[in-house]
Amino acid sequence: MGYYENGQFWRLREVSAVLNMPQSLANKFRARDANLTLGARNLHVWTKYDGVDPESSFTSGQVGTADTPQDFLTQPPKTYFTLRLNLHY
Repeated sequence: MGYYENGQFWRLREVSAVLNMPQSLANKFRARDANLTLGARNLHVWTKYDGVDPESSFTSGQVGTADTPQDFLTQPPKTYFTLRLNLHY
């Protein structure tokens, strides 16, 4: 049907975990306790969309106007990982 296609999708946006560190490690930093937070974002997209990504667009997203969403020369959200050490004093 013209240039329209199914833009439905499921995205695994974020997963995180907290690991409590042993008291002996917290004592080395002169802290009361410590933990590590591990995180990952934009892990996977399940879709039948033919473009780069159903959410990547360089316009405002209004359909039927000159502002029709487009994903030409746009980047999808990148996958990235984080690691954070929390020290409680």
